[in-house]
Amino acid sequence: MELETNIILGYLAFVNLMALMMFGIDKSKARRGGRRISEAGLFMISFVGGAVGGLLGMLLFRHKTQKLGFKAMMFIIILINIYLYYWLYLNVLVI
Repeated sequence: MELETNIILGYLAFVNLMALMMFGIDKSKARRGGRRISEAGLFMISFVGGAVGGLLGMLLFRHKTQKLGFKAMMFIIILINIYLYYWLYLNVLVI
């Protein structure tokens, strides 16, 4: 693999791991009554490539699954990320 491909895949792995961790941390803070991560923060990490990690975080931690507005926004972000991944695959990752 080229260096460019490794950087992109590394970034996507990192941002998805961060999204998963942020959803888990926010759920933990919600249970304990601590200072929460804003929905905007959760949306932003998902939007910049971490939608898979965000979705896994929602499902694994059962976090924000009852909020229809949150689920709708995550659905839109996931669609945008699918398009982004597809575009990257066609234009950058395929040599």
